[in-house]
Amino acid sequence: MRSTLPLLAFLLLFTACNKEDFAHENAYEKSYKAWLSFKAESNNAYTYTVTSASIFGFSSATAITVKNGVVTARTYVAKGRDTNGQLQTTFEYTEDAATLNTNERGGACITLDEVYAEAKKVYLVKKKDRVNYFETTNNGMISFVGQSVGSACVDDCVNGIRISTITKLN
Repeated sequence: MRSTLPLLAFLLLFTACNKEDFAHENAYEKSYKAWLSFKAESNNAYTYTVTSASIFGFSSATAITVKNGVVTARTYVAKGRDTNGQLQTTFEYTEDAATLNTNERGGACITLDEVYAEAKKVYLVKKKDRVNYFETTNNGMISFVGQSVGSACVDDCVNGIRISTITKLN
């Protein structure tokens, strides 16, 4: 018993430190439960759209389609401003199951299960001089998760994932 006491103390200390290093834990857990409910209701078949934008007028949207828990399609549209300041499509593509990941641009071909895992393991880990973000405007599911890249940044200062929509497939 005596030899296991230091090990038990170490494990308790390690677990306590890890909990302190997880930002937005309660909001994440609540959102994860909403995701699991949606996943069951949709039979793990859905589309979600990842968006990005810059203060310089560039933006993009990537729609990821998942069926039976597997990414089956990805559609990407990039937009920018022309010389008159009008927003126009500058690049676009559609990939099906056979051509997934043949384009470098766009959101990653990952499921929402993978998005939640990445949120927990990467973006919600507390780090010195970083700010963690977590929002849930998609019926309680994740809409934005990210982490600041530093205080001297001017544009695009947060690494993360922004999801504008999550919808069931019919």
